[in-house]
Amino acid sequence: MRILINIPLKHAKLSNQEIIVDMEYPGRDRQIKLFLEEMALKNNTRFDIVFQRIGKKSNAHRVAYQTNKKKMSADKVVVLKEIRQVLSL
Repeated sequence: MRILINIPLKHAKLSNQEIIVDMEYPGRDRQIKLFLEEMALKNNTRFDIVFQRIGKKSNAHRVAYQTNKKKMSADKVVVLKEIRQVLSL
């Protein structure tokens, strides 16, 4: 899970923005928040972390669905080489 969060967030080059995490992982909020804060420190960036229900009517769901159906292009495709680089660190 960490790898699949780390790579896209690095790619997005977030700074002083808000990250909304879907509340589909009950009891894991603290763990997820600590990981994201740790990642922000390592990447010298800052963002606010908010937990809320995303839902099927959200823009995030629409983009994910349309990308999955090939109606939109992905902003970032994670390739095996990137996963291997993160694992070797």
